[in-house]
Amino acid sequence: MSDLTGSRPTTTQGHPESTHFRPLTKIAQIVLQKLASKYAEEGKVSLRKHSSLGDDQIKKQEKDGDLSEESKHAITGRRCKEITDRTIAELRSISC
Repeated sequence: MSDLTGSRPTTTQGHPESTHFRPLTKIAQIVLQKLASKYAEEGKVSLRKHSSLGDDQIKKQEKDGDLSEESKHAITGRRCKEITDRTIAELRSISC
């Protein structure tokens, strides 16, 4: 098994749970940071997309008369916005 450092893990006393890896090189650290940032950004975009699709579906159901005003407020209340904002904040903290 090779990692970004090009080394193999070493075991201590033959126990797999005590596997140690060499420290990452500066280049490997930069590569991993870029990958984490990329995946975090993709996550934020996907989250916003699904949030938007959900809003569109709610509007369509409301327009068709399939959704009452009370149900709409229960679904689209501040809770959804809070969850979306909190998740995006978590993704930002990962990518920094």
